[in-house]
This record gives sequence, C-alpha cells and structure tokens, in this order.
Amino acid sequence: MKNKNIIIRNITFNFKLVSIEILLLILIGFSSNIFGQITIEKPLKNAVFQRNADNMAFILIKGLMPLEVTEVEAMLMPFAPGQGTETNWQQLAIISGIFQGKIKGSGGFYKLLIRGKKQGNIVNNTELSPVGIGDNFMVAGQSNTMVDGAFATDDRVIAVNYAQYSLEFPTFINLKEGNNKWLYPSNSVRAFIGSLGDLLVKKNNVPVMFMCAGASGTNSGNWSNSTNDYSQPYQNLRVGLNQYSREYGIKAVLWHQGETNSVFELYPAQQYYNDIKKVIEKTRENMNFGNLAWMIANVSWSKLNMKQPNEKEDSNKPEFRAETIKGQNLVIQNVPDVFHGPNSDLLEGYAGSELRYDGVHLSIKGQAQLAELWSNAMDNNFYQNSIPFIPETSNLAPQSIQYENVQEKTVTSPDFFINGSASSGLPVLISLVSGPAKLDGNKVILNKTPGTVIININQNGNNEFTKAATAILNIEVKKNKQYIKIQPIENKKVNSPPFEIVGSSSSELPVIIELISGPANLKGNLLMLTKNVGKVILLAKQTGNELYESANNFEISFNVSKLTQTLNKEIITKKYVNDVSFLLTSSSSAGLPINYKIVEGPAILEGNKITLTKLKGHINIEASQPGNETYEAVETQNIEFDVIKYSQEINVIPIASKTTKDSLVTISATISSGLPLTYKVISGSATIDNSKIILQKKEGLVEIEVSQIGNEIFESTVKLHGTITVIR
Repeated sequence: MKNKNIIIRNITFNFKLVSIEILLLILIGFSSNIFGQITIEKPLKNAVFQRNADNMAFILIKGLMPLEVTEVEAMLMPFAPGQGTETNWQQLAIISGIFQGKIKGSGGFYKLLIRGKKQGNIVNNTELSPVGIGDNFMVAGQSNTMVDGAFATDDRVIAVNYAQYSLEFPTFINLKEGNNKWLYPSNSVRAFIGSLGDLLVKKNNVPVMFMCAGASGTNSGNWSNSTNDYSQPYQNLRVGLNQYSREYGIKAVLWHQGETNSVFELYPAQQYYNDIKKVIEKTRENMNFGNLAWMIANVSWSKLNMKQPNEKEDSNKPEFRAETIKGQNLVIQNVPDVFHGPNSDLLEGYAGSELRYDGVHLSIKGQAQLAELWSNAMDNNFYQNSIPFIPETSNLAPQSIQYENVQEKTVTSPDFFINGSASSGLPVLISLVSGPAKLDGNKVILNKTPGTVIININQNGNNEFTKAATAILNIEVKKNKQYIKIQPIENKKVNSPPFEIVGSSSSELPVIIELISGPANLKGNLLMLTKNVGKVILLAKQTGNELYESANNFEISFNVSKLTQTLNKEIITKKYVNDVSFLLTSSSSAGLPINYKIVEGPAILEGNKITLTKLKGHINIEASQPGNETYEAVETQNIEFDVIKYSQEINVIPIASKTTKDSLVTISATISSGLPLTYKVISGSATIDNSKIILQKKEGLVEIEVSQIGNEIFESTVKLHGTITVIR
C-alpha cells in the first residue's frame, strides 16, 4: 500500500489522487495492517536493481507494520538454487509506523523475506518474490528495436510493461511466452530483447531488465532536434530514464539506429556524429550522470521491398551506407563512455528472405541472430569499463511523487492547477520547464499559443527522505478544432438565377468558398450558372488562426440540368382521299418548333404541311422536339390516322307485281355519288338491258341487283333490289 496523505498513524492520503477502487484496496490493506499483517510497498515484484562494478547493490525497502511490531528485519534468499547468495537478516528503520531501509546483496534473483519482532520474538513475517540484482538496459533507435521477436525462456529476463498505470498489469513483467505485453515507454514488442536477455542471463547469471524507447522511421536529426523541446522521439527516452533508471539504476543505453539515414541521399558522417553526440549529452544531463554508458551498433542496411541485389531503384546505395557507418564510428571513437556495438549489417536480406522479411525489418530468426551479435559485443571490456548509474543508497527512506494526470489542453482552455504530492507527505516544488504558459504557484496560465508545456514536480528530500525522482508532465496545448457548416444546395436548372452559398464555421471565422469545377462562375459567395448542364463542385475552407486549427475542407456539389418540356400532340380522326393539303399543329410547352417525319402512309410531308396522295391507307407521323441548350428533348410521339374514300348510297324505287302478260319493266334507281349504276338479274325468268328488265312471261320471282363499282374517290357499293313477283 502506498503512503498517500488521511491521517491514521501519521499516514496521509490525498483523496483527489486516489480512485474509489484504489482507496478500497488501501483501506483493506490498512485494516490488515492494524490486525497484524506486514505490507511491503517497495520493492515491486520482478524489480531489478542495477549492480555496481563489484556485483553488489542495495535494494530499497519500505512498508507498513502492525501495531505490535517494534523491530523489522529483512534478508534475501535465492529464488532458486544457484541464483544468488543468501544474506543475513538486516535491520530496517521504523519511522512513524513505517519501516524502511535497504538491504545489500550480490547479483542474483531473490525472495525478499521480512519479519517483525516484539521484545525479540518473531510475531509476523511476509515475503516478496522475485526481486533481482543485475543489469538494466534502455534500448533505443528505430523500428528494428520494436518489431516482433522471440520470447525469453528464462524468468529472469524482465521488462517494464507499457501499461504501467493499469491495475490489471504489474509494472514489471518477465518476457516469457504468454506475457505478450507492450514495452515501456515506446509501446513496442520484443524485437531482439527476449533473445538477448536469455544470452546475458546465461552469461552473467544475474537478471536483466529492459526498456525500449524506439521510434519507427526516425533519422539522427529527428532525435537531435527533439532534445531541444523534449518532443518525440527523444521524449520517450527521457521519460524512461527519469521514471525508472533513477530509481533502479541503469547499465547502458543500447543504440540501434541508422536505416533512415542511409536512404535517398547521403547524410554526412560529421552530421550524424553531431546529432548523436547531442542526444548522448542530453541523456547524461537529464540523469545528472556524466558517465552514462552507451553502446552503438553499426546500422545502415535498408532494402525495403527489394527482392534481389543490384536493383535499379536501390535507394540504399553503398556510399550512403558507408557514410552512416562512418558517423556511428566517429561517435564510438570520440565520445567518452561509448562502446562499440554489433555490426547488424552482417545480417543481409531482401524482401521475403530468411532474415529480413521486407528487406529492412529483421524476422524472428534475424532478431535472434542480432541478439547474439549484441551479446558478443557486450564483452569483458564493456562490463569492466562501463560505469553503471546506481540510485541513491543512503539510509534515508525513498519517496516518490504522485500527480494528477493533465489531459491535453487547447489554447483557449481556462487556467488550471497541477495537483501533486510526495509519498513522504513533504511539500513538492512545481516548476515550468518550457512551453507556452506561465506558472503562478501551482496554477498554469496558458498564453494562447500551441505547443508542449513541460512541468517538473520535485521533492528534494530532508533528513528522513531521499530526493524523489522528478515527475515530468508533458501537456500538449493545441489549437481549438473547428468544423464547417454549409446549407445544402438543391439541384438547379440552367436558367436558375444567381444565388449565395451560405456557409459558416463553428469558430465563427469566415468561410472561403472555392469553385472546383462545373458550369458556374463564383464571385465572392455569389454563384452564377453559365446556362450549361453539368455537376458543380464547391469547396468550403477555413484555414484557422492563432486560436483555431484549419477545419476539414467541406465539399458540396449539385447538378445543373435542362428544363423539361411536353409535347401537345394533335388528334386527327380521319381524312378523305380528295382532302386538300393541311398543316400539322402539334406544339411544345417550351414554344420550340416540332419536327415531323412520315413513318408510313400515302402522303407527302413538307415541313408541317401534309399532302395526301389520293390513295387510301393508314398514315403514321412521328412528332419530336430535340430540345436545345435550355430544354431537354421530348419523347417522340406518333400521330396516326386513316385516309378513306367516300361511301355512296343507292336508292331503288320498289317495283309492283307483274303478270305474265307484262314484258318490260323499267328500274327506277338513283345513287348519291351520281356515278352510273350497273344492273344484274340474280335469279328468275328475265333478262336486263341497261335499266330495262325484259320478263319471259313466266310465273315466279325475279331478283335484281343494283351496284356501283366506285372510283378513286368513292367506295364501291351493291344493293339488292329485292324481287319482282310475276303472276298469271
């Protein structure tokens, strides 16, 4: 349980900084403490403390003890046979109900045993395991320090877990299979770290702990420039060193970078030297330890997506690579406490190869071979001459700083407060390192400029507590976001009048409208159509100002189409073969002229004048209007009618009965057309001469037919006169 500020036996808790869940855990732990349970706050499980040149280190211890305990002792017992040297019981100090102190041990992996005594009798005990004394490394560079790699096989290969603030995960994890967690602080995976850890544990028989501050695709200039304002990628390296190396110590920084420096153009060796020298010096300045050891690998191989040597498009030319290697060697030769790492370029490979799956990034097999190269480079010279950073090991109790995390701000955010406290209960010092703000006590006042505000929280200790590791807050101050709103535009017709584009931004800054394409002209926000059809595309922009980011461009479009028209088709019922010429009078609702075409029938068409050819038949005429620049064409329609001849009607006066004595009968008949009639005896005893019937003086019936054969104007017609009865 962490010492945090509710006063119970001088242990205090700051409610603002503790979640309900954590508070419950604290209260449960505190309750257990009252009823006799020793609680170990530090060290944490799996923590590894950096050993010195004599293979020794102090493990800092702190915890709570039950009321009846008046004396607390600690000892180290090897976690497994051969993994360290058992120590004697060593007494810890008791201050205000808290036991604290240190225990000295040799390199190894241990169980930490704690026992409480009263009047010389053991009344309580507990243990924490495992905890180690060994070597701690920070790996940094490019993506080959971050990609997938083999798991470790030894429990003593430890890493700092990226999910360090989550209650679901420990701060420290081993890298054995099943612990597929991300590595702090760069959120990376194992790369060569798991394999290298196994080799180092086997070589030195002490645990190792790793952090990784790699950054994909970075060149040496990116690292150098970011030391100026503690931005990325350097910020991860700085945070890792401050957060963990100050408390647990560090053996060296392992640097594996150079691929990006070796492509597309020659990056001068002297510039590489200047860049990395600056990064090294900055880490030593931040750690306040001028001997912080670095080991630098030779790295320049970068054959991304190349499938074979000597491809024409090889951007990783030999002269580029040689210059990078030369720069790395200048750092090794001229900067103190820098050691020569492996030559990773020995691991050649192209896309799809065994060692480099894409020509740049090492496969799991390639990472394992790289680990061997690192292990070989970490020889006796390195272990004997590199000076490890060892955390403070005085008799003072350690302390740490807790603080309320501050989310990113905008340039118009109101003033806010930094809330921090020390586990010791001592007052903390809050200071502004850099960034667009000023500090008034613990109140931060932004100056309406974007940037990164860096604030340090320190507690320098006193005669009971050591200086706490500096807590570093990086608060991103960004411009406000904004968005654009545009009133929707309905589709238009070619004759639509000019109209305004109505747009606004959530920031109330003016919106700029641009015409991207289409049949229109834009003057300010006034859009004028050009009487042509097409799609109009407009783009609305707001580029922001000192308070607002640029808004995402807003595209809006609409279609411009022609007007529609209808065809008013005339109805013609019928015509006679001798009708005179006439005009077709269909019309368009747009007033445009109608086009006519004869599909079939006995007629001649000239424009809209139709002349019949004196023949009967069916006439089919197509009427169409093809439209123009303003109007769409109409659907073709058909005008159909029949041309017929006149009918004619025969009128015959009935003939009275005749006797056998009658010999001649005259037919009295007329026809409406005035055309000559034709007479014919159908049956009976008679003959006919023109319109005269000559009877044969026989009794019976005589049937007469009257007809007219017609001509080019009249249809033929036939009429049965009926019968003439001849009697005696």
